[in-house]
Order: sequence, then C-alpha cells, then structure tokens
Amino acid sequence: MPKATFHNLRPEKKEAVIFAALEEFALNDYANASITNLVKIIGIAKGSIYQYFDQKKGLYEYLIELATDTKLEYTKKILKQTGAGDFVKWYRKLLWQSLLFELEHPRYASLLKNVAQEKHNQEIGNLAEKTLKDSHGLLKKVIEIHQKNKTVDPSLDADTVAMILTHASYGFSDGFYVINEIDFMSHVRENEPITGMEANAKGYAKSFVKALNPIFT
Repeated sequence: MPKATFHNLRPEKKEAVIFAALEEFALNDYANASITNLVKIIGIAKGSIYQYFDQKKGLYEYLIELATDTKLEYTKKILKQTGAGDFVKWYRKLLWQSLLFELEHPRYASLLKNVAQEKHNQEIGNLAEKTLKDSHGLLKKVIEIHQKNKTVDPSLDADTVAMILTHASYGFSDGFYVINEIDFMSHVRENEPITGMEANAKGYAKSFVKALNPIFT
C-alpha cells in the first residue's frame, strides 16, 4: 500500500502516478505490467516509484482498492437492499449498475477483469479463486436470505444457484460489448468512457436476467 511519501505528493503528481499505473495494469496482467514503462510515462526514475510503494504488489493492491471503491459507488445502494423485495429484480439492478461502472470507467473495469484472471502468480496468489469465492459467497448469502423470505424457492440449492449466477455475471459485460459491437479494449487504451449506452445497458440487463428465470421456477 502507499507510503506516507505518496500521500504527501502534490495532487497533480499523485494523479500522474495513478494514471500511469492504471494504464499499465489495465492493459496487462500482473506479470507483464512493467514498472519501467510506468515510470517512463510519469517521467521519473525507476527507483522513485519505490519511494511511494514498497513493491509492485503494493501499487497493484492500491489500484485494486481504488477500482473496487469506485465500483461500490455504483452498487452500494443495491447491496444495502439485500433481502428486500424480489431477488431477480435485485440481481438485475446489480448487473445493470456494474455495467454502468464499466462503461464510465473502462480502465478500472479492465483492471478488475484482469484480477479475476490471475491464477498462477506466486507473488500475488490466486486472485481468480479469491474473486470467485467472494462473488459466490455474496450471492449465496443473498439467496439464502431470500429463501427465508420465501422470495426464492427454498428447495433450490443456494450453493449451486449462486455459482451459476456468479459465472453468468462474469460473462455479462463481455456479451454486451459483443452484441453492441463495442471494442472495449480500445476504450481502455484511449481512456475513454463508453457513452450513450445507458438505455441499452438497462435493456440488456433485463433480457439477460429474463433468460435466467428458469433457474428460479
């Protein structure tokens, strides 16, 4: 995580470090993300980055925290409604807000997508497994609450349903980009939000969840 020297930087210098680091980790997996490339973008000596972070891993974890906090700004209202009302509507809203986050913050979204694919790096561990377990655990908990409230069939196995929905969620946004012929990675490279697609995103979330309805019937 950041050292005090990073927090003491002028705001514009701090933003420059974050911008360059996010670009590098959004476009590459952990192993291929280069501190050398990063410092070239910023225009500082390679050793300078270690005045701000102990190691590459610390910088990576800081970016994940920023991305996760940004995504939470979109989903926290839905997450606070856990257990209330209809589960299918809750899940649809969660997917929709998660997609809006991706459209407006493609680099943060790309970083989190990369994190979910990190399986074999000894330095950072199996983040793919951790991400899967965290997502599955959240959905399982919500499903069990709804089963107690009789808004999800109590005879369904919460573990299995949660895992199905977790894997469905993983491919949700990628499907949106394919259907709408959006080159997501070009927006990541150019650091450009994907605009004018809010209504499409909402409609896609509705259709996507409707296709999953047989799970609950």
